[in-house]
Amino acid sequence: MDNQEVTAFLDTIAYGEAQIRWRDNVYFFNGPRKYVGSSYFDFDVYRLSQQDGGIDEIVFECHTIRHDTCLFRFLEAKIWDGRTFWEVAPEMEWI
Repeated sequence: MDNQEVTAFLDTIAYGEAQIRWRDNVYFFNGPRKYVGSSYFDFDVYRLSQQDGGIDEIVFECHTIRHDTCLFRFLEAKIWDGRTFWEVAPEMEWI
C-alpha cells in the first residue's frame, strides 16, 4: 500500500471491516465493535485459511474501553514476522 492507501485503510479499520493480502495470506480486520450497555470495544485480526475460507488463527486481539487504544496497539504490535504494521505496509495489498 502506498501512503494514501494506508491512510484510507486506517480510516476504514478504525470504524469497520477490511481485508489485506500479505505474503500470500489473507487477513480479515474485524473493526472495533462497541457492546450495548458498556464502553467496551474489541478489534481482531484473523489470518484466513486459503483452503476452506475459514479462520486459521487470530493474530491480534484487543479489548479496551476505547477503540482508538486498540488501533494504536495494533499499529505497534509485532505480528508481521516480528515487524509492525508500519514496517510491512508497503508490502501489503488492500483487497
